[in-house]
Amino acid sequence: MRIVGPQLLAEVYEIALEFSERIGCYAMDIIAKSDRLKRFYMRQGFIELKDDDLHLWIRLKDIRASKNN
Repeated sequence: MRIVGPQLLAEVYEIALEFSERIGCYAMDIIAKSDRLKRFYMRQGFIELKDDDLHLWIRLKDIRASKNN
């Protein structure tokens, strides 16, 4: 996951940003499959939702801002 994970997530970010331009998405959410993956996603800026400790989300404007830095 350490090699492929960030590259795969960058690709997912690109797809999510493209959709946000087309249909007006605000955020993306994921359900981590383990605590290890949850920690990975949280290091990438995802925030835990209150319904399930493995359910995480991130605002697309935060993804866009991180690409510009």
